[in-house]
Amino acid sequence: MESWKELSILQMHKAKLRKHVEADGTPFNLVSLKAQGVYFESCDKHVHFDRWEVIHTEVSQKYDTAMINQLATQSGLEIIEIFYDCKHYFCDVMMRKQ
Repeated sequence: MESWKELSILQMHKAKLRKHVEADGTPFNLVSLKAQGVYFESCDKHVHFDRWEVIHTEVSQKYDTAMINQLATQSGLEIIEIFYDCKHYFCDVMMRKQ
């Protein structure tokens, strides 16, 4: 990973790179620090990356229980059960169509 650097959208903005911000989430990106090739053994594929090429890796979006309930209702889903980790830092939500 020495040829890569992780940048948030704020860091990218300061570096005068453009990236579309999705919803209210914070996108994270990897930026190639040099022209390089990467081999993905699992699919036997080589991919070339130019220097400063940006790879979008994730959007970090946080939802509280009220937001989850609202999204479920708006989507016509019923929450069956919410499974929390032992510290209630995150959850998985089981839903079904109403």
